[in-house]
Amino acid sequence: MQEDKKTIRSRTQYIFIFVLILLAFLAVVSYTGADSVSLSGGSSRPPTNWIGPLGAMLGEILFYLFGLAAYSLALMTLLRGARACIPEKGRIQWSITGEVLVLCGLLLLLGLFPSTFADYTGRLGLGRKEMADLVL
Repeated sequence: MQEDKKTIRSRTQYIFIFVLILLAFLAVVSYTGADSVSLSGGSSRPPTNWIGPLGAMLGEILFYLFGLAAYSLALMTLLRGARACIPEKGRIQWSITGEVLVLCGLLLLLGLFPSTFADYTGRLGLGRKEMADLVL
């Protein structure tokens, strides 16, 4: 009986964490350059992010920290969160280590060739296409 309560509580925690990760994933996916403008006070209209102003702030923070690699970070974290909801035990330390290594590799690749992705970063408000070598 005690074991059943523990199992239900841990599953509930995993589902709650997965919902938070899903909201963060949606915040990153729906982030636009207009969100940055409205957060900084350059526009009076509210952010267009699906999660609202909090999602726009989270998306902006993640894109300023990780650049375009924020998309892959959000996807890998979402997949890891979905994996945590499966009852079979996994090695969580290996998935975190793998996520960090993939993220570092993507940051390196995206940093080596910034002008290749200037169109994407310009739309997100992370740089200008005219100065392609200086985008994030």
